[in-house]
Amino acid sequence: MGAEGAKRATLKDVAREAGVSVGLVSRVLGGYGSYSAETARRVIEAARRLSYQPDMLARSLRLGRSRTIGVVVSYLLSSYWTAFGRDIDAEAARHSYQALLGTAATEADAERAYYRTLLEHRVAGIIAAPSPAAEPVVEELVASGLPMVILGNNWPGIGAPRIYFRDRDAGRRATEHLLALGHRRIAFVTGSTVQWGANERLTGYREAMGAAGKGEDDQVVVGGSHLFDVTYEAVDRALASSARPTALLAGNELVASAALQCLKNRRVAIPGEVSFVMFGDPQWAAFYRPGLTTVRLPRSELARLSVETLLTQVEGEGTVPDEQVMDVDLVVRESTAPPA
Repeated sequence: MGAEGAKRATLKDVAREAGVSVGLVSRVLGGYGSYSAETARRVIEAARRLSYQPDMLARSLRLGRSRTIGVVVSYLLSSYWTAFGRDIDAEAARHSYQALLGTAATEADAERAYYRTLLEHRVAGIIAAPSPAAEPVVEELVASGLPMVILGNNWPGIGAPRIYFRDRDAGRRATEHLLALGHRRIAFVTGSTVQWGANERLTGYREAMGAAGKGEDDQVVVGGSHLFDVTYEAVDRALASSARPTALLAGNELVASAALQCLKNRRVAIPGEVSFVMFGDPQWAAFYRPGLTTVRLPRSELARLSVETLLTQVEGEGTVPDEQVMDVDLVVRESTAPPA
């Protein structure tokens, strides 16, 4: 093979071979933006004929950033966020990017340090579910021009696209399901309420209870912590009360595990004595006996939408809406029934 044949093909070579612009080649091979099926066929065939291999390092240096995106979530002990991280990684890889995933639990200093670490790695952008304590840092990052996507927070004026669930509707629908079964003494087991979504679910619960004629004195809110022991003790006190609730609504997967352990240790039958609903639909919820009624949050769809929204900004191809609100589903299984 001569020197000409040994030369590494470039994007310009592929564009010339396919008879399209370099920008179209970049979109087709990167899997983003819009293009016709015929254009995609021509580009892919041209790249194959030329044995084109993208030079990711050179592109990163030229653009001043890497083919890496950062992902910051608050707590990875939840299987929801663990699986979300896996989905993000797969979705990023589909676009020829890598994902750096980090969690800082409830430590604000650690969370802020993680954002700085991502900047040092020259990430192309960040997908974040920030805690309130880290919001000033996030505001600075957005103001600097770094592409970002904010999850789980309706944060008007931040200047970055926001994606979140209809958490208030979720809290209301779960509560209405229990009310429709005849429950009137419903306890909401909440995790840490510093997160916007947690407060929205609690607000939805309060709205549904209020609409059913239950004032604040009839609304039982227990927990308020992400810690297992604290939540366990709060649920234990509620179950020991003379006005024991006939239903528990667990605000997330972590507090649900503490509540379920407490119910088991007290030998409280589900749903014979207490009905149970949780937010989040981890795989084990269907296998648990009895199967748990849940509010399902579309995790895989959130991952796909988050990556696509971020990369649209990164690549400068098209615009993204300021906010995207995702619906939730009530999945009724065996853990809810009319009160005894």
